[in-house]
Amino acid sequence: MPDHLIRTYQFVSGPLEIVVKRQRRKSLALHIISPNELEIRAPLKCAWLQIDDFVYLKEKWIFESIARLREAPRKLLPIFAQGEKHKFMGRDYLLEVCRGAPAIAFILGEKLVIRARDPGKGGELERLYLAFMKSKAYSYFPERIKLCRAMFIGIDDAIASATPTSTPNVDANTGDVATSNSDLESTDGFHIRKMKARWGSCSSRGELCFNSLLMQKDESLIDLVIVHELCHLRHFNHNRAFYDLLGEVLPDFRAREKLLDGSRLG
Repeated sequence: MPDHLIRTYQFVSGPLEIVVKRQRRKSLALHIISPNELEIRAPLKCAWLQIDDFVYLKEKWIFESIARLREAPRKLLPIFAQGEKHKFMGRDYLLEVCRGAPAIAFILGEKLVIRARDPGKGGELERLYLAFMKSKAYSYFPERIKLCRAMFIGIDDAIASATPTSTPNVDANTGDVATSNSDLESTDGFHIRKMKARWGSCSSRGELCFNSLLMQKDESLIDLVIVHELCHLRHFNHNRAFYDLLGEVLPDFRAREKLLDGSRLG
């Protein structure tokens, strides 16, 4: 049985397709990723009647949320042209494009330099830019994850001491992870990739993944995403216990979230 499928719901305002994902979780949750991308997350054994009732009760909220998203200003795509500004670690750098080999992107003073064999080739400058961000993320995140884990000392020492690499013991009733020091291996394993709609994620197996474009943000916002995902090692769902832990580690997390635009936290 697949862990997700697309289900069409017939609302008064018109039909909508919603992706239904079944997960090890306690409650139902509905996410509107974009006006054309809706997702409901349901417990593994939740009855379809309960899922459908939940969706139809949310009809007004769904269409109001979609309308707000459609009316919101569209985020402009980055322009890879000489002199355009691009952010790295919270600072603006002027893009300098040049022809040459090897093809590479790098920071030089106040400039982001992208050298390409054929700068006019469609998508080439963006490809080199994304490769640069991913490389920088892999260099930056190991030490940053260690520093963020240290924030949990005295609050949740299991998370502070290591990151799990094996499948954690997830409580079927609460969705929380029964993590203890014996469950953890001393490693800072993680993945970096360009993510369409999230800054970070933590799978049910405890695998951490971060958006390479986080390297555009300043350190305080990167820390927010890392700590958010580390909290999922204890509480897999976004329940009250999760936010209590997040607030204890980062009391100002709400203020930071307001500055983290463009994508959502996983």
